[in-house]
Amino acid sequence: MEILQSLLKKYKIYMNFIKIFVLTNIHTIIRILSLIIMNKLIVISNGPIGLALLGQFQNFANIMVQFSNLSIQSGILTKIAENSNIASQEKVSINSLFLSIIGSLISSVLIFFTSTHISRILFPDHNFIYLINIFAVFIIFYSLNIYILSVLNGLKNIKLYTLINIFLSLVSLIIVGLLVYLFELEGAIVGLIITQAIVFFIGYYLLKRNYNRNFFQLKMDVIDSKLIYSLLVFGYSTFLIGLSVGLSFIIVRMIITQNLSLVEAGIWEGAIRISMYCNLLLTLPISVYFIPFFAEIKNIKKIKNEILKNNTLIFTISIFGFSCIYFLQEFIIFALFSEEFYKIKDILFIVLTGECLRILSMIYINFITAKNRIFLTVIAEILCKASFIFFSYVLIDNFQLLGIAYAYAISCFIYLVITYLTFKVLISYNHDNSYLLK
Repeated sequence: MEILQSLLKKYKIYMNFIKIFVLTNIHTIIRILSLIIMNKLIVISNGPIGLALLGQFQNFANIMVQFSNLSIQSGILTKIAENSNIASQEKVSINSLFLSIIGSLISSVLIFFTSTHISRILFPDHNFIYLINIFAVFIIFYSLNIYILSVLNGLKNIKLYTLINIFLSLVSLIIVGLLVYLFELEGAIVGLIITQAIVFFIGYYLLKRNYNRNFFQLKMDVIDSKLIYSLLVFGYSTFLIGLSVGLSFIIVRMIITQNLSLVEAGIWEGAIRISMYCNLLLTLPISVYFIPFFAEIKNIKKIKNEILKNNTLIFTISIFGFSCIYFLQEFIIFALFSEEFYKIKDILFIVLTGECLRILSMIYINFITAKNRIFLTVIAEILCKASFIFFSYVLIDNFQLLGIAYAYAISCFIYLVITYLTFKVLISYNHDNSYLLK
């Protein structure tokens, strides 16, 4: 009987993960297909240079979006997942919305009045001032969309979470595709920006339709300084992580441009986008499933068993997926980009190796995040990205673009080692479960 119960538990664990994996990957696949089509249109109209400039703008936008919502999405998710009481969940949502609006207003003003300097630093040969100003006006919708998705994730409403993400991808594809055709690269950037406003109204409607609660009410008497501080603790870590990721890619792109060319930077961007598509298929379902799970579970033995059971599955899927991409790389490069991107073939294996190492570290980093050991996640990410910049600078002279790929793989290996050792240390010091009960 005990053996049967054990088998049933194992089956439920696998099925829960598979269910999350399938649901999230429905929208991830749609998102990837839409990104592929958009990238193809940009490559046709602007070549590798267009892709490099788009990557530069997106990294800048991601940094500012993290600042605009004060990067509290992980805090919203965790706090709502921890509290099954509706009143407590509403308190979290009200305080989160308050922070998102304040952060967005500050960011909008800051971007608007520094747009000239931003354009000069990030796009020295292109005048993108008006695009940056448009982004400043619409940045609040980025924050509100993140807020909606974080609330749904915390409530474990994966179906609605998936549906809104699908709308985001499809609307982006339609609008960006049209504007790329009319205005090339600049049209693509405008399309990505205004899509956020359209999707916000869709998400707001769906949220209101599916819940009797009002997630967009601001009650000043419910604003709690302790809760705000707790959310900001999550926020500072997420912001520093987002900042390190965005800045590292911006700086490395500048290193490539200065030492090689903007065309080479575009080729690097193409390789990273291929690995990013693979990353999306696995890291999103891992985060969606494991962060709420780790936030709820207090027993170390259960956590160890969950990680052990799913690590094998994740590793197998990763190796199979990356192997398929590697053996089909010529077809993929020409299908996604053009003949100008053929040099991706020289670096793709190294980039995919790094991405595989990165994916394997995600369970450990989600555990550390869910258990409020925020400082450790920040240290791991900063060390990873600092090593990426350092090795890129050191290796580019001798290995050209291949040196950047080596730097990326080395940084991902460092990240895996740090996150695994951190997990082992935290577990080994807490046999009595006192750590997990905090």
